[in-house]
Parts: sequence; structure tokens; C-alpha cells
Amino acid sequence: MSQDPNLAEASRLLNEALRRTIERYALFYFAQATLTVAAGAVALVLPILAAQAGAQALGWLLIANGLAQALGLVGIRAHPTFLLKLISAALGVLLGTLLIRAAGDPSVLLGALLIVFLTIDGVARLVFALSIRPMRGWWLLALAGLLAILLAFTLWSVWPVASVAWPSVVLGLALVAGGLALGKLVYDLRRDEG
Repeated sequence: MSQDPNLAEASRLLNEALRRTIERYALFYFAQATLTVAAGAVALVLPILAAQAGAQALGWLLIANGLAQALGLVGIRAHPTFLLKLISAALGVLLGTLLIRAAGDPSVLLGALLIVFLTIDGVARLVFALSIRPMRGWWLLALAGLLAILLAFTLWSVWPVASVAWPSVVLGLALVAGGLALGKLVYDLRRDEG
């Protein structure tokens, strides 16, 4: 079955508009990618720290990542994935704040919050990747989204008996993969442009 020519043209125009937006705001997207990778790298080394300090630091990392994701919203307000990306950014800030304010043992709260965050963030990345599919590097974003969803299910399967270290490693892997995928996409677009 062939695609409706009007739908194909609308898809091409949307894709081209998104490409121009990413090129125009490349610095914001590079900043988002860099902050996301940095937050993920810190999360990967957090298991070395004590449980309470680790949960507090993860809270701050989620807030930083949510703010970095908000940077990526610049210029895409009309894009279909805007709402999902906005929810993901707001959820990161909200969950980070809840972790910081958690009294006593935050490990159960940490696991539950990360499962929700990783699932929504993974779906947002996957939908965004599919919406830019003809662009080079779209599949890396799709893989990062699928990885986040898979990590959420992995965490869910061992929660709440998982150690405090496991949520930190899961979050770190998801953030590093997502940041590297976004950075590669922007790098490729800028390279093709120049």
C-alpha cells in the first residue's frame, strides 16, 4: 500500500523543519548532550559513595538532567514530541526533588522513581527518534530510548531488593547512552551542514 502524497509531503516538511531547528540550536543540543553524559558518568561512579549520599547525589543529577533536557526544548515547541520531552524534563526535576527531600531510607523511593523516570524518558527518546527517522543517527536515539525502557524493566525485576548501587548504575547507563546518541546526531547534522 502506498503512502498518501500529502502525508508524505507533510512528513518531509516536518522533518526538514526539525533538521533546521536542530542546526539552528546546535549549541543548546550539544550542551544538553554534554550535561547528560556528565550526569550519567557521575551516576556510574556513585556506588562508591555511601547509600544516603548516593541517593542525594542522584536527586541532584536528575534535576541537572531535567534542566539539560529543558535546554533541548528550545525551538521545538511546534514539534509533535515537544510534550513528551517536556514531561520527561519536568519529571526529572520532580523526581530529583523528591529524592533529595526523602527522609530516612530513600532506596525504595529511589527504585520506584527511577522506574517511572526511565520508562517515560525512554518512550520520549524513542518517539523523538522515530519522528526524525530519515536523519542520520536517528537509530542511536531509538536504541538509547529502548535501552532506557529495558533498564527500567530490569530495575523493576529486582526492586526493591536491589542494592542502592544498582539504580545508580542503571541511571548512569541510560544517561550516558542518551547523551552520546544526541551528541552524535547533532555532530552529524553540523558536519553535513559544513
